[in-house]
Amino acid sequence: MNETQRRFGDHVTGAILQDAVDVEEVALLTREFLLKADCKTSFG
Repeated sequence: MNETQRRFGDHVTGAILQDAVDVEEVALLTREFLLKADCKTSFG
């Protein structure tokens, strides 16, 4: 594996990890939103 291939591999790995973080953040925000919405409907 040459330097270019290694760098590309690192870049792809980093992008995949970043996507995973983004998905987790979206899931967290969605959960918070749903909890707030649930509280509003439950308690008026």
